Order: sequence, then structure tokens, then C-alpha cells
Amino acid sequence: MSWQVGTSPTQSYQFGLWGTNPSPSVVQAALANTPGAPWYSEFIVKWESGEKYLQFNAPTVPGIFLTPDLGPPCGFGVGQIEGTSATKNFSSDIWNWQTNIADAVAIMLSKQPTGHTQWNQAYSSYRDYFVLNFDLPGFVQPPCEMVNNVTFNYYNSLASVGVILDNRPINASYEDANNIKHYNGNISTPYMDWNTGKEYWVANRWNIVNSTQGQCYVNSALSVSLPQ
Repeated sequence: MSWQVGTSPTQSYQFGLWGTNPSPSVVQAALANTPGAPWYSEFIVKWESGEKYLQFNAPTVPGIFLTPDLGPPCGFGVGQIEGTSATKNFSSDIWNWQTNIADAVAIMLSKQPTGHTQWNQAYSSYRDYFVLNFDLPGFVQPPCEMVNNVTFNYYNSLASVGVILDNRPINASYEDANNIKHYNGNISTPYMDWNTGKEYWVANRWNIVNSTQGQCYVNSALSVSLPQ
């Protein structure tokens, strides 16, 4: 802002709006108290926020310190909310970390019906194929796949398995692998799918981001360390 009084020299003053980041323990408690938050929500939020639970840029970042944390392509805050049909208050997501967390969980929950349907369809296709081809060798069960401290598997995986977030090995369903992947990736492609033509299971680990092959988001999100 600049001003001038009469013929005196022009003067200026810089001002801005700054926020205060919540502590990690406060974010963790908020997630624990958010209705319906899935077991993987803390992994996603920690990964999305640069593993520091930042709603605002770190105080050490010159020029933009403590302004809303903006990540590519256009995500804000601890959950890197970009504004979707699942978010209710996108402007608040930019400045309010509590709203940001609530909307991040809402987005996670909005992905679950698709993740559930995709896994059921994949398993049904696999099962139906072997029913029609009963003379072939026995079922080629979906392989277990360990991603950091989580083992995704076929067993009990037509419904998600509840777990405790204390860094112990976790058994979870491929349905949940879909749900994690879809938070930041190609929702049309399930994590584990059955290929009837080639008679094998195929893992679609890579996300498609901005029309290019991106990271394995499931691996990235589950790579963070949670408190004991």
C-alpha cells in the first residue's frame, strides 16, 4: 500500500494475512474425532501436507511464509484440497485447517463406493471366469502385496478391515488400495484388477496426473511414519 500527503515523498507499507499451523498432535486428534475417517486418513493427510501437517507455508519459506500452503496442481492445506463435489466450503479449506480436514475426509469417503465396486467387479470377473472354465487348474488367487507396513490381500477383502494406527503391520483389502489411490489419481483404474483375456491379476500401481504417468500414490502415502 502506498500513500502521499501533499507534495511529500510517497511512502509505502506492506501488509498481508498470515495463518498459524496446528501442531501434529492436534491434527491427529482432529482426524481421530472426524466421523467416518478411514484408517488410512492419517497417512494421506501426513503425506499431502509434506509430512509436517502444514496448512500454511513454513515460517522459513521467504516471501510466502505462513500464507496458505499451495501445492500442485492447485491443492491447499493439510489435505491439499482442490475443490470437488465432495467439498462444501472450498474458501474455508484455504484458511481453516479444521474445515480442510473435514473436507479431506469427505473426499476420501466419496471415493469409497467406486473403490468397493471396482474390487467386487474384479473379483467377480475372476470367479466367473473359473466357473466357466472349470477344467483349468485351480483359482489363481489375487496375490498379497506388501506396501511398506501394509499388506493388501484377497482375504476378507470384500469389505474393508479395521486396523489400529500404531505402526504395526496392517492387513487391508484391495478395496482400500483403490480408495487410497483414488484420493489423488486415476479413479477409472483399480489398484488390482483381473485380466480375463490373459488369465492373470494385474496391479495398476501408477497414477495418471496431468496426462503423464505419475507416482505410485499408494506407496507414497503409506511411506510416512505415524506416531507410536
